[in-house]
Amino acid sequence: MLTYAQWNVHFILPLLMQKALAAFRTLSEMEGIIPALESAHAVAEVIKRAPTMPKDKVILVNLSGRGDKDLDTVIRELGDSL
Repeated sequence: MLTYAQWNVHFILPLLMQKALAAFRTLSEMEGIIPALESAHAVAEVIKRAPTMPKDKVILVNLSGRGDKDLDTVIRELGDSL
């Protein structure tokens, strides 16, 4: 039986990373902004929540860091799908 920490490492973290990588790609393609992976996690959450919010609401996301420093990681993870 897996502990809570083992469950997070084996199942939750890879899922969160996939969502962050998808958000990284979306923001890069749609806005030309290469976010740091830490910021991409916030963008992933915005992508999830935005469709459920009223149209008159505004979401503000603060991007920090430089995504160009994470390109090696992104390329390694996304490979040919990049």
